[in-house]
Amino acid sequence: MSSVKPKKRGVCPFMKSPMTNCYCRNLSSENIEKAYDYCSGDYESCEIFQTVFRVDEAINDSDDSELSFPVVGLATGSERSAQLQTRQKLLLSMLELLGKNTLATTMYRDFVLLLRHFTEIEGITLYLTDSEQQRSYRVVGCQDDMVTEEQHIGKLGCICGDIIGGSMDSTSLNKTDGGVFWSNDRESLSDAEEKALNLCDCARCPEDAGGSVVLVPINYRGQVIGVLRILDQRKGLFTRDDIQFLEGLSAGLGIIVIQSRADESRIYSEMFIDSVQNPIIVVDADFIYRKVNKKFCQCVSLLEAEVLGKTFQGIVGDALFDRVFNPLFQQALCGERAQSTTVVAFPGRDKACYLITCQPNFGVDGVVDAINICMHEEIDKSPKAL
Repeated sequence: MSSVKPKKRGVCPFMKSPMTNCYCRNLSSENIEKAYDYCSGDYESCEIFQTVFRVDEAINDSDDSELSFPVVGLATGSERSAQLQTRQKLLLSMLELLGKNTLATTMYRDFVLLLRHFTEIEGITLYLTDSEQQRSYRVVGCQDDMVTEEQHIGKLGCICGDIIGGSMDSTSLNKTDGGVFWSNDRESLSDAEEKALNLCDCARCPEDAGGSVVLVPINYRGQVIGVLRILDQRKGLFTRDDIQFLEGLSAGLGIIVIQSRADESRIYSEMFIDSVQNPIIVVDADFIYRKVNKKFCQCVSLLEAEVLGKTFQGIVGDALFDRVFNPLFQQALCGERAQSTTVVAFPGRDKACYLITCQPNFGVDGVVDAINICMHEEIDKSPKAL
């Protein structure tokens, strides 16, 4: 008589700070059962959990070498060789993080965990603006063994905000040509700067004087979009080689931040799409359906699962695609917003007049990677008149 192996029971490690698409964060009638089965049960079988970059695996991989050494701090002889190897592992882990993760909350958290492990420094915090206008910002940092995130309205009021705003002309901190500010002895700073270091709106900015600090601006296309703050109670911790390494590290972090922003924007757009009563479609650069709303599915008499992953012309037909949509798509691929009022007759449906708008979506590399299509039905216009 064969025995059935019981499922592994436990609480998902993301329950304390769930990701945007976690079942426990979106308790719809469809997700309640999944939340029970996975979030508080067999979480390792959850598709969401499996697709997330496993920072613990990256950390465990870095412990294989007996000669591991923190990526910052003075290292000589065999320690210097081990330090260079560890830096290489950190950079490779960042590339893996960039390739596997698509959720901002997870990417920021995993980066902080990676850097905390590879530097062996507890006081690591990200300060990130959420827009060019700096109307809000988020703080991602460590509290004991957990990385948490806070969001605040308004501009950063601490020294990190001064760096983002470009108001650091006069400073007693050391400064590199790349804009990194640092000191190996906080007691040597001016009273004003020491106060500015302690003006953050969150408990992750210790007010203990002394120790070493590095403030690394996170740049993207010449604009400062955040600051990586590394603080340690030891004096004389950082070498100039460390500062140069962290400065290079911030370039990769800038790409992570921009990719995360783009993903968040996509998620919010898709939430908006579902609530619109006009047909809304998102296709990628190869005209493959990435997202459709219920109204479009009604127009083509198909379920969402029957549309996603198919080519646009495969659903609407070659004739309709060539006559109406392809000219607009070609304009959008060139980065232009394309618009046209025309008659559309979906397969099996009556003719209707639509104002079709195609809006290009630009990826982190500045190339159009998707097209957002909105079809507004012109009720007051007769198809025969057009």
